[in-house]
Amino acid sequence: MTADVFTVNPGALVAKAGYDEQRAGVIDSLQQQITKARASEDCFGVIGMNAGFATGYDDMVTNVEENVGKAAEYLRSASDRLTASAEEYSFVDQGWADTFSQASAAMSDRTFATVNPGTADPGGGLRRLGQEGR
Repeated sequence: MTADVFTVNPGALVAKAGYDEQRAGVIDSLQQQITKARASEDCFGVIGMNAGFATGYDDMVTNVEENVGKAAEYLRSASDRLTASAEEYSFVDQGWADTFSQASAAMSDRTFATVNPGTADPGGGLRRLGQEGR
């Protein structure tokens, strides 16, 4: 059985955030086009205006316009969260890299060179198994 590995690529998160931001811009353009789709007086004629067809149509256009706007807001929010996640992962990763670099620098070159299996005895009191009490 192998262990699953969880890795994060901050660059990929930033790229996806940029893509979401671009998509939001496209949706903004669509929202502007939807605004132009409102009914004018001559679209439905006098009967259609009096029967409420124009009002019903404009209400539907308003609903579409609002929902399209929500989609753009959602993409911008996702972009902001992805960017924040990428920054956080980069910060944490750099922190671990700095910690290991400092630990490595603090050790002498001979720290591990003089230790062999069964010979590590920093206090002089360790014995091999089976040699207790000697």
